[in-house]
Amino acid sequence: MSCSSRPVLENSSGIVFSEYPSFIARKVGIEIEDGQDLEMVEDFNWLRKEHSPNWRTVKNGMDGDTWSSLLTMMEGTSPSSDQMLELVLKTSVN
Repeated sequence: MSCSSRPVLENSSGIVFSEYPSFIARKVGIEIEDGQDLEMVEDFNWLRKEHSPNWRTVKNGMDGDTWSSLLTMMEGTSPSSDQMLELVLKTSVN
């Protein structure tokens, strides 16, 4: 999911955010800035100044080969979330 504004969480946990994949950005013609601020998440269940335990960021997302495989899988079909997750887990373990 891409979000152009600050994401807002409520009654959620275990959420992971990553930078917009450069592979996808190049494919659709979107320019992204290096070092985008990933700490701009609002968590309605965590009002303290410290970082919320309900979400985290990941700097190294999936590589271009994994994104390419996912996009190929999705062309003309509607793969299940289980199929997509299986592909992501299989490629990220290697």
